[in-house]
Amino acid sequence: MLDDDEADQAHRAPELSPDVQALINNGLEFLDKAREELEAAKPKFSVVSFWTAVEILLKVPLVHEHWTLACSGKKIVRSKYVAGDFQSVTYDETCARLGDILEKPLPRETMAFFDKVRQHRNRVVHFYHPSFSDAEQEQIQREQADAWFALNRLMRDDWKSLFGVRLRQKLAGNETMMLRGNEFYAAARLRQIQSEVDSLVRNNVDVHECYQCKQKASVTLTEPDVDPRYVLQNTTCLNRHG
Repeated sequence: MLDDDEADQAHRAPELSPDVQALINNGLEFLDKAREELEAAKPKFSVVSFWTAVEILLKVPLVHEHWTLACSGKKIVRSKYVAGDFQSVTYDETCARLGDILEKPLPRETMAFFDKVRQHRNRVVHFYHPSFSDAEQEQIQREQADAWFALNRLMRDDWKSLFGVRLRQKLAGNETMMLRGNEFYAAARLRQIQSEVDSLVRNNVDVHECYQCKQKASVTLTEPDVDPRYVLQNTTCLNRHG
């Protein structure tokens, strides 16, 4: 059920072309697959699926502007594009076009997160790795979590007009599953709101471990009620709702 603000946003959201909608659906499918592979303790495969999702979803604003922006090469033919017989822009070209043409450059920190995952993906795809050490797996999952969080912020905040209310609700649901089921993602999320948590601590607000995300981010805030004889207490996890 959409509230009035969400319904108004849905009404004003731009109509997406079939090309853009297909990109979004395809990218989110790979994102779901990456999450499922993490849950199945297959981080090597999850990196590959996640990077595929990144490359697809970063093209969404380009194709929304015009489908040719997702194509590389001198001769670009619509019929070949529709048939999938075309050369797609690389990750570097995508980033350049987001900044130079759409004037929506990726934040440097986000690009740094993505580049680390890209390097891990290249190692997995181009070189045979029978297994990663425990330390390597932890590093990969930690860096993938940072990149995953950055991608979610792009889709839910920066590009929210493209993804619309219902898709953003799906992304929020997926993020909740990640927070509950992946300690690395929960830690990455906490790092983004740590300053807010620290500020509450300095103001003598007790912060406890959240029973769902397992991070020290749960607080109980007290507010005066309409009836002065009572107070309202609300316990919330800043990591899940901040």
